[in-house]
Amino acid sequence: MGVKLFFVSAIFATVVVLLPPFASAADRGITLDSRLGVAHVAGNYPDRHLEGDYLVWGGSKSYRLGFNSIEVFIPSNMCFGNNNTYQPYGPYQARDKYCEPKPSRWPLAQSLKQFVEHSDFVTLFNLPINRFYLTAYPLNLTFRQITENKVITGTPYTQAELDSLTTEYYDFAKYLLETYRNNPKVFAVMPMVTMDRWLSGRDFSQDDSPGVCNPSDSAPQSRINNMIAYYSTIAKAIQQARIDSGASQSKVYLTCEVNSVICPMQIPAVKAAINSVVPVVGCDLVGYASYELRSTAYKDPSTSANFIRQTLDYMASQTPNHPDFGNKNIVYSEVGIMEQKIPIEFTNWFVDTFIRTSLDWGMPHIQLWSLGSCATFNPGPTDQSNPNNCTGMWMFRPDGSPGILYSRLRSLYGSVPTTSSSTPTPSPSISPKPGDLNGDGSVNLHDFNQLITNFGNPYTILDFNAIISNYGS
Repeated sequence: MGVKLFFVSAIFATVVVLLPPFASAADRGITLDSRLGVAHVAGNYPDRHLEGDYLVWGGSKSYRLGFNSIEVFIPSNMCFGNNNTYQPYGPYQARDKYCEPKPSRWPLAQSLKQFVEHSDFVTLFNLPINRFYLTAYPLNLTFRQITENKVITGTPYTQAELDSLTTEYYDFAKYLLETYRNNPKVFAVMPMVTMDRWLSGRDFSQDDSPGVCNPSDSAPQSRINNMIAYYSTIAKAIQQARIDSGASQSKVYLTCEVNSVICPMQIPAVKAAINSVVPVVGCDLVGYASYELRSTAYKDPSTSANFIRQTLDYMASQTPNHPDFGNKNIVYSEVGIMEQKIPIEFTNWFVDTFIRTSLDWGMPHIQLWSLGSCATFNPGPTDQSNPNNCTGMWMFRPDGSPGILYSRLRSLYGSVPTTSSSTPTPSPSISPKPGDLNGDGSVNLHDFNQLITNFGNPYTILDFNAIISNYGS
């Protein structure tokens, strides 16, 4: 029995090792500071579904670039189709560049728990990545619309809606804690992004003067009340899941993302998420989509480090301490640069001063945007394989070469791993059928996912051997 268990464990270990064919290098050549992470969210890659698997490909690519943390989205409606209509299959199904749904790959999920039970998420979470930022709007209530509309209108949530929230996040958190009980992972759950956009109606991350504060930026109390109800309900659900799941090596942290901090810091009477919601709802981490801080601090590089520290100190003063982080439970949940719209001096300052000052302050996590986005200068059917058409919020360019930001990160925050694992070379295929578990005509990561999810019922070691022998055919 012991030999059998050991052998099965070896199988799954081998599956993880075999994932990196999506990366360009045979070995992980560098490890970045473990506090640095990257977002893999609906990136406009020239080929979005190498090997037919966009989600796991991005996870493997992030790991091979040296990141130990990745952000992914788990909403039901991030993927727009023709005529700007929502598609219900999420942002990571195999798809063409127009985001057509593939329901056979991604059946419509009814809850967050059901979404992450999908074999591709199982594979992603079992990669040697330690931390996952999960932007996770609830699915039960089509809450992408309901949540934001409720806040904007100030219409109170019904008890039925709050009960549905409780059930969904309780089940979601409990599943993560129990499934990865013996696998130390961190899941930072963000049930909404850029809270202040919905509280004040102003997008502080994208307007022309993000650090300029006006008294009119104060959020109405009805919106604040709804935001408090939303986050407090989720916080209680996650806490109850922790209690009921028992001891677990994994952690689930409720992460509340704000995007307006400078304004209430300068004018305390202005009501914003950081001073009106965060102090009372039970956030474990406070995420900062910190574009306003990045842009404002750079206006005077000679004083920027002090201004960054002052802003982070203010955020910490509004955030209840957490036993795992003390009074440093402030993270950059999103920040990045458009490489092809800014001078190289800005990039150097961003890495050398903005990131360094924040890490030295004690920030535990920084999530950079993004892995390989090729958002174009002009919307429309622009050739995304040409880097010259892209704004450049990337770690690597469409041609595969490293971006300027990533090269700078490697230089200042990278180290060569002491150990590395080689990637076996798949054997040439001699038949299109052996190993093709899902019957799509090719042997690739989808077949690994199916094997992992259903090993022993009905798949066996013979199917595993067939995949190994025919991978890539």
